[in-house]
Amino acid sequence: GNKVKHKKYRKINRSEISKLKEPYVAEAIKDVEALTQANDPAILYVDTDKGNGTAFLISPEGYAITCNHVVKDTSEIKARLRILGRQGGSDSWHKCEVINTNETLDIALIMLDGSNFPYLKLADEDRKIRKGEKIILSGYPFGEATSADITLFQGYVASSNLQRDENGNSRFFINGEGKCGNSGSPIIARKDGCVIGVFLGSKTHKGAELTEEINNMRPISYFWENFLK
Repeated sequence: GNKVKHKKYRKINRSEISKLKEPYVAEAIKDVEALTQANDPAILYVDTDKGNGTAFLISPEGYAITCNHVVKDTSEIKARLRILGRQGGSDSWHKCEVINTNETLDIALIMLDGSNFPYLKLADEDRKIRKGEKIILSGYPFGEATSADITLFQGYVASSNLQRDENGNSRFFINGEGKCGNSGSPIIARKDGCVIGVFLGSKTHKGAELTEEINNMRPISYFWENFLK
């Protein structure tokens, strides 16, 4: 049967995301190095009492997207913000609460304590994702083992939107490498620097077997449809 929705889960207003200014200058998307320098501060290392993963900030207030399986059944979630060269130190840890989550889509919206966060720009809801489109994926592929530094993978969208998961939801395969701790990483389009998908990855629980099928992403349009009102 249907799971009882936790009463504290809520949708946020679409305007909170759509009103946001471009987070970086056009110059930032001219090459991969510039784009990753612009994006990296908004990519978070997530540590929970169940395991770890990646998340990415989508607003200055501290809203961030990750995978449901990164935060599911956890009692404590912390995210590390890393802004190199920041006064007072590059790293800060922020407590997070789950604002909403969708197990079927494997997407969760969390919120960090704090304000004035860097953030990534989401592609519009109706943005078409094209086969062969160049992408980058940044995150923490092996959790704690790689938490010292963000790892960048480059690749391209390897399928059309005809791919469906067992629940009938669209997903895309990507040829870019991704590993377990990359779950929740943003998939960023090279051409405009926007987030076009969430990397679903495999289970992030410590000690769990890795599944083979780790290279798929959920289009960001599902976030617009299911988490915003």
